[in-house]
Amino acid sequence: MKTTSNNNEVREQKFFVNGMRYRCIKTVKGAFTRGKVYEQCSDATEYYGWLTNNKGEHHSWPQPSNISDQCGTWGFAPEDIDPREYFVAIA
Repeated sequence: MKTTSNNNEVREQKFFVNGMRYRCIKTVKGAFTRGKVYEQCSDATEYYGWLTNNKGEHHSWPQPSNISDQCGTWGFAPEDIDPREYFVAIA
């Protein structure tokens, strides 16, 4: 779903939101394990989500609207860091 910001730029709706929980659907070495549930920390921003892993460590993940910036900076393919490919929001 897309939303429009104040400067008429079209941005993706936030995927990571405060208080939500997410099930990991792909293992991310050193940070997230497939099938485990992670809680969004209280400091999600329009650019990043912060999830707590099973070791109590906080890891950031780019919001969909920040994928192009991250890809340009770090040389990732968009599908490599799209959170919708790695997490499913649960109630």
